[in-house]
Amino acid sequence: MVGFFWEDIIENIFRQPFLVALVLFAFSFTFFIAEWYSKQNKDFSSLTWKKSLVLGFAQALALIPGVSRSGITIATGMFYNLKREIAARFSFLMAIPVVAGAGAKKIIDLGKTGMADDERWFYVFGFFASAIVGYFCIKYFLAFLKKYSLNWFAAYRIVLSLVILIYIFVKQ
Repeated sequence: MVGFFWEDIIENIFRQPFLVALVLFAFSFTFFIAEWYSKQNKDFSSLTWKKSLVLGFAQALALIPGVSRSGITIATGMFYNLKREIAARFSFLMAIPVVAGAGAKKIIDLGKTGMADDERWFYVFGFFASAIVGYFCIKYFLAFLKKYSLNWFAAYRIVLSLVILIYIFVKQ
């Protein structure tokens, strides 16, 4: 709902490369803190509707470019002492209505602006390709999270933010 009503503001204000790099860098520390803080001893049964609501608000933060939707919801789940893999599974379940809603909105937008007949197959192919690739990414990411911490993800984000900042400053 936040994305639906605030899409223009988010697109116009938060899509600046410098800001994206700063957000990438800053939110990386959320993952380090979650790994350090979490006891990771709880399952799905420990989730209440209030905790789920907080996880939903955390998911809404990902509308800000540079905040990872899955990363912020996994970290938030870990702050509730969910096991890393359980937090990731819940995060991916939470993505279903968000992705479906965003897809429906884009289809409605395409209905208003129109689409060339020869472009339809690109959309159909893109839908199925992203579904298949997404399935395997989730499968292997969950396997990765069973063995490894979010610290790898945090380190990757820090390096990426530095690469973006270097590019910005070299480009000027």
